[in-house]
Amino acid sequence: KPRVPWPPVKEKIANKNIVVWDNPVTDDSPWIKVKDRNNQNDHAAEFKDGAICFVSTANGWNEFAWSDHLRLTLKPATTYRLDFDYDVTVDLTGPNCTFYSLVRCGEPISKDVGWQQWLGGAGQSGHRSIIFTTRENPDYRVIFGIRDMGGISIRNIRIVEVK
Repeated sequence: KPRVPWPPVKEKIANKNIVVWDNPVTDDSPWIKVKDRNNQNDHAAEFKDGAICFVSTANGWNEFAWSDHLRLTLKPATTYRLDFDYDVTVDLTGPNCTFYSLVRCGEPISKDVGWQQWLGGAGQSGHRSIIFTTRENPDYRVIFGIRDMGGISIRNIRIVEVK
């Protein structure tokens, strides 16, 4: 059998992917500031300069931003790539401290996909990327959070359907 050309031709790869989201985050964008029991803090995230900014001052699981599954649709049984940049604004502290992102539907958490965790200290910046496949559910959403205390700014969010 013929071998796949390596390295892959960038133009051919790019043409197969469909951009689902690649815009600055604003109050009009399909992102929700979490203010319910999923955020242990008495305050919500802020959208500043196209980024989602949040400082957690409470221990526990603190989801601070969700994509709105009605306006930013992730199709069932579909593969996506999530990319974003981050800047740590406040050191992580607490017994189980970590930054995290995941993709969840309205079903039990056993159907979560795209789960990732990372650490970092104030002043550190980085890029995160993950490929995930949704299951049969129609209401998946991207979630950003901080377990315990710390601060972060998430920017340059890009979600691409991988073909």
